[in-house]
Amino acid sequence: MVERVNVEDTIKDPVEKFRISYEYMKFIFDYAPDAYYLLDSEGTLIDANMAAERLTGYKKEEFIGRKIVEVGILAQDHIPKALKLLAKNALGEPSGPDEFILNRKDGKEAIVEIVTYPVEIKGKKLILGIAHDITERKNMERKIKEYSENLEKLVKQRTEDLEKTTKFLEMIIENVPDLMYIKDRDLRYVLVNESFCKFFGLPKDKILGRTLYDIASKDLADYFTKQDMDVLKTKKIFYMPEATLRDASGTKRVLCTTKAPLRDEEGNVTHIIGVTRDITENKRMEEELLKAERLAAIGETAAMVGHDLRNPLQVLMNLVYLAEEVLKNSSRECLDLLEKHGLSDLCSRIRDQIGYMDKIVSDLQDYTRPFKLSIEEIKLKEFLNSIVENLTIPDNVKILNEVGEDMYISVDRLLMTRVFVNIITNAIQAMPNGGNLTFRAYERDCWKCVSISDTGIGIPKENLSKIFTPTFTTKAKGQGFGLAVSKRFVEAHNGKITVESNLGEGTKFIICIPSRGV
Repeated sequence: MVERVNVEDTIKDPVEKFRISYEYMKFIFDYAPDAYYLLDSEGTLIDANMAAERLTGYKKEEFIGRKIVEVGILAQDHIPKALKLLAKNALGEPSGPDEFILNRKDGKEAIVEIVTYPVEIKGKKLILGIAHDITERKNMERKIKEYSENLEKLVKQRTEDLEKTTKFLEMIIENVPDLMYIKDRDLRYVLVNESFCKFFGLPKDKILGRTLYDIASKDLADYFTKQDMDVLKTKKIFYMPEATLRDASGTKRVLCTTKAPLRDEEGNVTHIIGVTRDITENKRMEEELLKAERLAAIGETAAMVGHDLRNPLQVLMNLVYLAEEVLKNSSRECLDLLEKHGLSDLCSRIRDQIGYMDKIVSDLQDYTRPFKLSIEEIKLKEFLNSIVENLTIPDNVKILNEVGEDMYISVDRLLMTRVFVNIITNAIQAMPNGGNLTFRAYERDCWKCVSISDTGIGIPKENLSKIFTPTFTTKAKGQGFGLAVSKRFVEAHNGKITVESNLGEGTKFIICIPSRGV
């Protein structure tokens, strides 16, 4: 139950005490950002708030008195589920959250998550529904402004049923997913909801009557206290579109906050009300969209590059081959003269650069094009040996293959060759002064895992989460697709690839493939 002990203690006049309490409760109910509605036990709509009207496009008068399953708001294939949940509510049990598709009046669809609770109001058993719109983000600044502008009008409402409605409205504020709170002029909390308590990991009795300095770090308290002081001074709404904080579990959350002043009849600011919405998922989806757009551009580039460069690269490779053949068939005198000027070395360098350009094209295309796995059982130790034999290993790098003779994995040979070549090549490049490159394998739970460890320069901690991201690279020469392609190939086997590294000590890549096969 929401505690308002401090508010009531500071207000001596009973009428004013009722007015403030009523403002808190009625304000939250009628102007909540989510859609609220009441049904009787037969599913007939009794009342709904303004958010419900905005969500559906209908005025509540258009469907009050009608059964919710018959007005055409619910998608047809969702009606059986709605009836089942109504039956559950009739037995006194809450439900949800459950996902439904609503048909708006303008013909568009809205996707919502609905939770319902059995309630009793004035002796009648009703069902309270809360529908959270997950198709679009609410404009919190406009909503809070509406709350503030209409706050004085709420005072004129009748208070005779306040005691009966208090519990009902308290239940609403407790079940709102947003963090909601009210502070007095000393910036002490006089009201917080359950979402607020969960975020800070504290019970209400450890928050009410205290300031932010008592429950959070000084830096955080300084930052938000300045905002509160501005609200008190300017008497204006404050909107913070985005801030990143850590919740009680240490998880980073992206939050959007709106703060508004609450005034008495003389216009003096008596309290600050705040609503904070977790927009972490919205931000993640925005990043995913940007990533998808970037990958689409990569796909177009890969198609163009593959078409326009592969043929010229092949021509260049053929020309190098012909030049080398001419060198072989030249007279000793001519051959000595050409060698003196480094022609053979130039041909070799050109061949290497053509091979590098061809790898860039392959990485681009491999990251975007579809492929089909051709699975076969492979003896892992021999497979790794064959890969190493086809690579140029510096003399100062020692290969240690400690994989057991009885370790087999079921993979696509070609794709996994690309994976191991990428990782081994990176490991060699990370050991410019030489070192050990070690292969190990083990079976754990339902996975067969291969580790590739080097004793190189290591990867900075801040880069570990980025190394599988397309186009990310710390090399002066590189496009940043090798590990991204490797991750895609491993995941195509329903596997996983992870990395461990200590700067200056080395890096270990671990590839795990399901023991039962793909």
